[in-house]
Amino acid sequence: MLWYRVGFHTQLSTGGWRETIGHRAADCLFLLSPEPARMNPVVEPLSWMLGTWLSDPPGAGTFPTLQPFQYLEEAHISHVGQPMLNFSFSAFHPDTHKPMHRECGFIRLQPDTNKVAFVSAQNTGIVEVEEGEVNGQELCIASHSIARISFAREPHVEQVSPSARRWLVTGGAAHHP
Repeated sequence: MLWYRVGFHTQLSTGGWRETIGHRAADCLFLLSPEPARMNPVVEPLSWMLGTWLSDPPGAGTFPTLQPFQYLEEAHISHVGQPMLNFSFSAFHPDTHKPMHRECGFIRLQPDTNKVAFVSAQNTGIVEVEEGEVNGQELCIASHSIARISFAREPHVEQVSPSARRWLVTGGAAHHP
């Protein structure tokens, strides 16, 4: 089997396909196929999430062991025809573009409901499950469970606080309040 670094295809409402090329080398690898996979009907309610999203303006981060910082984030969400979406989030410094945080995983939708789950692995050695609901083009999830590798850098995550992520798409732009 040969692997090629390529862009991604998006099915347009007109029935055609749009190909996007030009992702950084650190992004995902895709198997080159003659035609993109058909979207699994289970995740069609999440089709509005497909594509590559860039944050603007920069986000702000704080951690007990770090000085406050700013970051930009790129989110890439795709599918391969299975009943889930694939995602990768890459944070980088807004001025130097130095890589900061990475996470990747899967977005699942419980069939015939609006219940959604994100399962992610982070470059810090943390694995997290977040669950919530999707309503139209608004998605809200909260931490459900967390695990870490045994040799993760301290301080170790011991418990999940009641934090939440929320996405809202209006006018073709995603908002992450």
